[in-house]
Amino acid sequence: MKRVGTNIVLSKALSLLLLSAVGAQSVFAADAVTPPSISAANPAPAAPAPTVNGPLTEIRIVGNTNISAEAIRAVLQQKIGAPFDTAKAEQDRQAIYAMGYFSVVASSAEPGDKPGDVREIYTVTEYAKISGIVFKGNTAFKSSYLQSLMSTKAGEVLNANKLDQDIINIVNAYKDQGYRASVSEDVDVDKKTNALVVPIIEARITAVYVTGNKKTKKKVILREMRQKPGALFNYKVLRDDLRRIMNTNLFSNIDGVQIVTPTPGAVELTVPVEEQRSGNVSVGIGYSSSEKLVGRAEYSESNFRGLGETIALMWEVGGAQSTSSVDLSFSDPYIDKSHTGLNVDLFDKVVYRFTNSFLANSINGTNDQYLERHIGASVGLSRPVDTNTTVSVSARTEKVNSNDVALPLSEEYIRQDASISGLGLRVVNNTRDYNLNPATGGYYSASLEGIVFKATSVNNAPSPLIPSWQTSPKLGLDLRQYFSLQGKRSIDKLNEPKRVIAIRFMAGVTKTSTPFSEQYFLGGADNLRGYDEDRYWGAYMAMMNAELRIPVGNSLTGVLFTDMGDAWGSLYQGTDLEQHNSFMLQKSVGLGIRVQTPIGPVRLDWGIRSGGSRAEFGIGQAF
Repeated sequence: MKRVGTNIVLSKALSLLLLSAVGAQSVFAADAVTPPSISAANPAPAAPAPTVNGPLTEIRIVGNTNISAEAIRAVLQQKIGAPFDTAKAEQDRQAIYAMGYFSVVASSAEPGDKPGDVREIYTVTEYAKISGIVFKGNTAFKSSYLQSLMSTKAGEVLNANKLDQDIINIVNAYKDQGYRASVSEDVDVDKKTNALVVPIIEARITAVYVTGNKKTKKKVILREMRQKPGALFNYKVLRDDLRRIMNTNLFSNIDGVQIVTPTPGAVELTVPVEEQRSGNVSVGIGYSSSEKLVGRAEYSESNFRGLGETIALMWEVGGAQSTSSVDLSFSDPYIDKSHTGLNVDLFDKVVYRFTNSFLANSINGTNDQYLERHIGASVGLSRPVDTNTTVSVSARTEKVNSNDVALPLSEEYIRQDASISGLGLRVVNNTRDYNLNPATGGYYSASLEGIVFKATSVNNAPSPLIPSWQTSPKLGLDLRQYFSLQGKRSIDKLNEPKRVIAIRFMAGVTKTSTPFSEQYFLGGADNLRGYDEDRYWGAYMAMMNAELRIPVGNSLTGVLFTDMGDAWGSLYQGTDLEQHNSFMLQKSVGLGIRVQTPIGPVRLDWGIRSGGSRAEFGIGQAF
């Protein structure tokens, strides 16, 4: 590859570096180029052997204008007075050329002034003194930034060695930011202005192909991608694209993204997906410590119409109080071109809180389970504001009715009916590599909800709340971070098992005078493991969880965990309810297992606290 116009010659190694991507096909995870070292080689023919072989009496430099003869002679091995050596003369010619300032270096040896003497003549052709540097084709970086990467400067004689390294610096700068680029072989010095013209060839997406999708429409996949035809190819952007595709939970794997570069500056992508089962119909029975034995029927479809929409219907019957629950939900992740998501939920469900078994004076009888029936609806809209951040708004309205739980007369005020409506705002930043089972990244959520409520006690029991319409704010934080002990997952193995340290911190605050059901509750499988369900409640909550997750195989993971935190400051407490007004650290440790199933990880944990222990069961990771 030559720099035409001024006979600027790039080294062969650099030519290979800049053209290595042309026509190549590779698995993207392994697609990386390390620039080789650059060494100039003189294309000029070797000098003819002299007709005499005496002492070297003169070294003459011809053709130099800006580079001094002294600077040139400083790189020569042969010295005046030494016997002339043909091999060393050729080495000296190469040494002059290797200075980088000359497009051609020729040498000749002739008889000197005296018989037997030898005169060596080196004829050089200098590169031009450049007046400036002009970049063409660069859109990812400003010209001023690219110029800052170069040691070649205006006002200096062009040096091919410096230019070779400058080109490597430019290519690496693109690569460091995830781009792919090369410098055209048409690097040239403009004959009219003496400006060095550096044409940049930035790789752009020319085509995106999707394979393996049978049910899912292609647009469902492409709408998750910013790497579309016409966009600059970028490894980091593509990695985020694939992460978002996997986090639709429609696919079990993306098996080896292929990159083809048919011509310099053109990239074709092939994204091979493996769909996973999206529909589920189940009928069965289950058991938990809070709900006891329940029957459950469920239909769900997470890829409704092949558009990534989710529709679900759940019906549950039985339980500790022989109740029934029904929940109908629908979500569409993209209802417009701005990627606005919609979630709608209609529900008539029972929430099991706690038994009175932890009361100081337990009441005998079968009706010892405190539960609430929630009847209402919620709707939410969400929209991304950048690659990882989403803002959502929500509205809900519901009626809450409590059951006739057996309680001491002094504690009956927790039995409460309420009408509640609320408007919420949430901001989420999600950098997890795979939402269902993250190994790296984080999840950071801040929420604010304002509710309007009217609460009344059951059977005219004394109540700490005035039975009139009131307002209350709720503020919440949910911060999670994941650290892989085995490095990041590769771009095409985002669900690969890894040893992971997972940490979560949660906090919340609301008004003390809020309905009982709107407080924060801690205890059970999702937060303070080893404690009874909803053992502690209050207007304030702070909690931290930490887990060490150790894969045992492709579908089994062992877990060591510790939980600590508290909920406190409730109006709803008394001698028998054993709550408190100030923070009192509750903590537990334990171990568990996770079994990977088509519906996600199934978990079983054994939590140990001071004075007792408890088994916990759940679907999905705790966090």
